[in-house]
Amino acid sequence: MKKIEMLIECPQCKGTGVYSGLAESKDTAVICSHCKGTGKYNYTYNYKEFTGRKKNNSIKRVYKKGSNYKIGTGKINFTGIDGFIDRCNSFNDGWLNFIPGCKNKKNMCGCWKLFEKGKII
Repeated sequence: MKKIEMLIECPQCKGTGVYSGLAESKDTAVICSHCKGTGKYNYTYNYKEFTGRKKNNSIKRVYKKGSNYKIGTGKINFTGIDGFIDRCNSFNDGWLNFIPGCKNKKNMCGCWKLFEKGKII
């Protein structure tokens, strides 16, 4: 394991030693808790040198990229995502009617509208 260490400008207070964020008014600040008011920060990064690409024999399928959807091998099970799927399935004809791009949009109410408004977590 190798290590890089360097003294840098504190990224939280931008070197000022005082921090003014969301809770502080425009003309007030607090002593920066990241650098303890010094304006400097001792940056440390531990790493392993690259020796070559490693093998992972547990992977059965590789996709070019993921684009915000579930991928896998075989049937994909969507249950248990913070109760969202269970809530959707309790409305009208179930989850599939609420997927964007689904051909059956007749029941676009209830669950999906709550989800779009951020009311279903």
